[in-house]
Amino acid sequence: MLIRYFSIFLIAFIFAVESKEHVCNFKSSANSYVQNILQKFSGKNFSIFDSEYSYTVNLCSEKIAISRLSTNSHFEETLAFNAQMTSSNGDSWAMLTYPSERDTCDEIISVMIRCPTGNVKNGQLYRGDEECSPFEIGDNSLCPRSGWSQFWIFILIFICTFALYFFGGCLINRLKGAQGRNQIPHLAFWVWIGDGFANAANKFCRCHGFPEDDRSQISAHDEAILPI
Repeated sequence: MLIRYFSIFLIAFIFAVESKEHVCNFKSSANSYVQNILQKFSGKNFSIFDSEYSYTVNLCSEKIAISRLSTNSHFEETLAFNAQMTSSNGDSWAMLTYPSERDTCDEIISVMIRCPTGNVKNGQLYRGDEECSPFEIGDNSLCPRSGWSQFWIFILIFICTFALYFFGGCLINRLKGAQGRNQIPHLAFWVWIGDGFANAANKFCRCHGFPEDDRSQISAHDEAILPI
């Protein structure tokens, strides 16, 4: 029994340590929007290669945020630390900035998380050919979404399903020997639906003729008007 309790305590302690390691500590306070974005990337190492260097980017879970390894001399250089990270964000992007540990460029290294477009793929690291280009990571959740997209997807699925039902039912009934409108699947149901709409339209949208069409005041001496 004592061993069981000790095992449970050890597992809980390991999970607590791991969760603590994945907490992002910013040099300046970051809003919950940026924190939520980083949660899915915390604890992951992203790597990218070019002709001279191999870059590694780690968000939050390690001391070193960005490092590079020379492919020729195998010399590793630290470029930025997570403890120095600051953040900014917009509606569809988040920018992480670090003071650069090298003297070149603008002395700031940036990592942008944004909607995947062009060379930026979902969950992958990208960097342009220029030496001082920012690192970029794609995240599908940051892509703008229209409120109508899901509605039109539902409409499309409904139309396709109805077309499959209608034409498939007609084909099956025809193979059974049905002719004409009897090929329509569940014909009695659709006739009932049509009659219901017709009766409702006649009740609420009943139209009267023009006043001169009223025959109630026709005199007996008037000649009968034959229908055209």
